[in-house]
Amino acid sequence: MDSTAAQPIGWGVLIAALGACLFAVGASLQHRAVSRNRTGPSIGLRSFMAAVRTRDWLVGGLFSGGGAILHALALGLAPLSLIQPVGVLALGLTAIINARYTGRRLSGTAMAAAALSTLGVTAFLVLAGSAAHATEVHHDSETAAGTMAGLAFALLAGLALLVGGWGRGLALSGAAGTAYGVSSLLLRGLTQDLSDGGIAALQLWSVAGLVTAWALGGWCMQQAYAAGPPHLAVASVTVIDPVVAVAIGVLLLGEASGASPWLVLAQVAAAALAVGSVIVLSSTAAELEGRPPPRTSAVLLSPCVDTCDR
Repeated sequence: MDSTAAQPIGWGVLIAALGACLFAVGASLQHRAVSRNRTGPSIGLRSFMAAVRTRDWLVGGLFSGGGAILHALALGLAPLSLIQPVGVLALGLTAIINARYTGRRLSGTAMAAAALSTLGVTAFLVLAGSAAHATEVHHDSETAAGTMAGLAFALLAGLALLVGGWGRGLALSGAAGTAYGVSSLLLRGLTQDLSDGGIAALQLWSVAGLVTAWALGGWCMQQAYAAGPPHLAVASVTVIDPVVAVAIGVLLLGEASGASPWLVLAQVAAAALAVGSVIVLSSTAAELEGRPPPRTSAVLLSPCVDTCDR
């Protein structure tokens, strides 16, 4: 790869990293708003609308939106299977923000699981990037990816209805990660269409699919915030999202064509480490469930809890 080609890829990774940081802050703020307005392990429409009117949720939405915009820019500069795993940066930052807000420390097991999850996805990023190259997104690939992701989303969302506690939060954030993973393919395809032919070249059904994926993923994330701590939801999303996106990039777009079998096995092992670590992290999440936040705390963005966010 020559230096001219490497420059936009490097900028893409940098922009994606900044977007991941914005997402971590946004997720932490929105979790705070949802957890104070929920009724039980879920949040209904009326409670959700009350949360939406809070300062924390609105500011969190701005941060998350900014992260999404930066992510879209990054997808226009580098391969899908390289950009998606950069979101792992959000996991550690979210855990730090949540610990500072609640005034509680994560257990040793939780910290080890978060570290191993970060290590697994980082290894996945390095391995995927070593063989990744940008390819054209065709509309038949979008259709196939949307069908498979839709089935996986339905399965995880249905599982969330059958389980409770940390399992519910894990299933919901996994469903959100699936929706976000396929939305990256749609977003990359729309970016290419816009670059090739302008607004007239955009496919209406692709736009509708992208909006639907974002809406479903966003709603599942709000429910995951109500079911458990924010770092659990973010951990699941930062693992499932890139795994889905890389699988799409490899299987449907051919972004890793020519990769050796050993490299593929190493990627599978890294993904298994990341997924297993999130499962362990989710089993430790009960230590934070059901505990109200302290009335005074050192919060990253707003020092007041009860008076400043409504």
